[in-house]
Amino acid sequence: MRSSRQNEAMEYGSSFSRGMNVSVEGKKTLYISGTASINPGGETIYCNDHQGQIVETILNVAALLQTENAGQKDLVQATVFCKTKENYEQLLRIKRLLEIEHIPLLPVYADVCRDNLLVEIEAIGQTGGHTCDRLDF
Repeated sequence: MRSSRQNEAMEYGSSFSRGMNVSVEGKKTLYISGTASINPGGETIYCNDHQGQIVETILNVAALLQTENAGQKDLVQATVFCKTKENYEQLLRIKRLLEIEHIPLLPVYADVCRDNLLVEIEAIGQTGGHTCDRLDF
């Protein structure tokens, strides 16, 4: 999967894929790699800004879904890595403000891939008929 908002990670010295899709019998499962507040040049943006990083991360996940003709409604699972509980609580407030509370999130309080990142989201989506029930938290 390629993003319209971020370049390939290898272009800035990292070695991972933004995501991939697996199609079986007309159903597509989308695996979105850990996505964060990183610009096309590979730099962290909105350093020390919880809200900015969270919104940027959500937009980056949405852009990956869009490349597969999918949207946030197609997410069946998302793991959100947060440095602190405060980061997760801020994410929940933003979900309410953006009216995207239906996105299923499982919080994990841990270090994120960079010291200056506060939040990272890894997600799974399905299109073409869902093969599992949605997980709502």
